[in-house]
Amino acid sequence: MRLIHEPIDVSPPNGIPQHLVWRHTSHHVIDVLDSWSSRRQWWTRDETRRYLLVRTNAAVMEIYSTDQRWMLSRIAD
Repeated sequence: MRLIHEPIDVSPPNGIPQHLVWRHTSHHVIDVLDSWSSRRQWWTRDETRRYLLVRTNAAVMEIYSTDQRWMLSRIAD
């Protein structure tokens, strides 16, 4: 998997994503392959991330959400 770490738009923004937009391209989420949570210190605050490994119409992607946004963490080569 290749590290990306870029913001994405996800709909619906809460719950299980059905679509995501990365680099102006829309991807349909076909399946959630795995999910987990991670809590860590980020600068001076605790941050909890909710990770999902999803299969889209284009690739397998690892995405995560924080309280503020969704990010594309990694994408399968």
